[in-house]
Amino acid sequence: MSSAPAGWYPNPNNQDEELLWDGAEWSGVSREAQAKAPVASTAPSVSNHLAAAAAIIGGISVVFNPGFLLSILAFIFGWVGVSRASRIGGYGRAPAWAGIVLGAVGLFMGYTVFREAMAGLLP
Repeated sequence: MSSAPAGWYPNPNNQDEELLWDGAEWSGVSREAQAKAPVASTAPSVSNHLAAAAAIIGGISVVFNPGFLLSILAFIFGWVGVSRASRIGGYGRAPAWAGIVLGAVGLFMGYTVFREAMAGLLP
């Protein structure tokens, strides 16, 4: 019959103490429980890069928006970022929504500038 290897084991009656097992029986020796090393997290890192890209591109689209392309990209990346955020516990939801809103502002501003430019060109 095999037994547990010799060593220090937690005292079931006192969590602040450890008891010494000599491999065959309890030795009667005890000591203060030793601090356990923290366990490294094995959870995968979570990222939502499209949400961050949506916010950045949306911000740029407010200032520079050739052919409304940046606003459209901010919109698309924002919606994909919101969708991804709902699958990964909400991470990145705020920058995704910021990209959607800034994309809309960029689209509105771009349209306004385009309309005024066209109004100046047409009689």
